[in-house]
Amino acid sequence: MPPRPRRRRVTLPGGEAVTLRPATARDLPAVTALHALCVPIPRPALTGFPARDELSRLLGPRAGHSLLAEAAAKRPVGWGALVADGPRSDAVLLAADAWKDRGLVTVLLRTLCRTTVEAGCEALSVYAADGDAAVQRAVAALGFPHAVGRADARATVYAIRLTTAIPSAPGPVDGTGAGRAPRPVPFGRPGDGS
Repeated sequence: MPPRPRRRRVTLPGGEAVTLRPATARDLPAVTALHALCVPIPRPALTGFPARDELSRLLGPRAGHSLLAEAAAKRPVGWGALVADGPRSDAVLLAADAWKDRGLVTVLLRTLCRTTVEAGCEALSVYAADGDAAVQRAVAALGFPHAVGRADARATVYAIRLTTAIPSAPGPVDGTGAGRAPRPVPFGRPGDGS
């Protein structure tokens, strides 16, 4: 199982500071509130996204790792969950709408990805609702080869091939979408699209 991410303070490109810390079962009310904002009910759950009744399982120590992002006054603004399955892991990311364009999704994904690489995993699947530009930018900012596929009729899955280290970002992560959109990269062509 990947090592648990450590608590740390991060300054986003716009100057906002957030605290990233491991989430536990005690954070269920906060994560449930974020889930309600990011995955509107009664819309059926998207493939790869946990339903509300699955959140407590994902916050438990046996499921994997969860990461909570808190702004001032410990206000939850983002959450990431990582579930390892042998040489691959699955990740889901939630962020309050007001924080999606501030680089928070990129920070969450990079932190979870680093945890996955340290555990020796070879692949990471990231699920996102169609049109979620923040996740698209976050995947592109990692710099790993990846392929884009369909999880279901309304969800996209980014299949990321992990290497030994997280590549350096090509420039500041500004969260504004000014960079290039990710280009699907077949796994059989290492080095392309990096």
